[in-house]
Amino acid sequence: MGQGTRGELISRLAEAIGSVTTTHPVRVAIDGPPAAGKTTLADELAVVLRAQDRAVIRATIDDFLVPRAQRYRRGRYSAEGCYLDAHDHAALCRVLLGPLGPGGDRGFQHTAYDKDTDTPASPPAAIAPADAVLLSTAFSSCARNSSTGGT
Repeated sequence: MGQGTRGELISRLAEAIGSVTTTHPVRVAIDGPPAAGKTTLADELAVVLRAQDRAVIRATIDDFLVPRAQRYRRGRYSAEGCYLDAHDHAALCRVLLGPLGPGGDRGFQHTAYDKDTDTPASPPAAIAPADAVLLSTAFSSCARNSSTGGT
């Protein structure tokens, strides 16, 4: 891929996503180091996909935290703790990735934890259209889990 504008990149990504055919929502993980622009890219891509009449579900790994006491047990600023202890990957797979993947019923929850109150969250399940696109940031470790399938 040669040099191009950011708009051209977003258009090419939207085109690639649009070319995927599945019987369930397409799950797109946008991953990268902190402050790399994952959320900005996902938000810009969502605008283009919605303009193409695609239903877009936006989610982030930070909506699947564990209680502060557990995620900060190695220290609040521990890189190892942030990577290993901060997120509830089982809940992420159970209520978001699994239901939107192969064999899922498309009934999903976009969060499982309220970081402001440091308590579990259980919003009502929403039903995704079969042609929806899940744009998520920093989910690649769970998305590679064989129990959630690819795409």
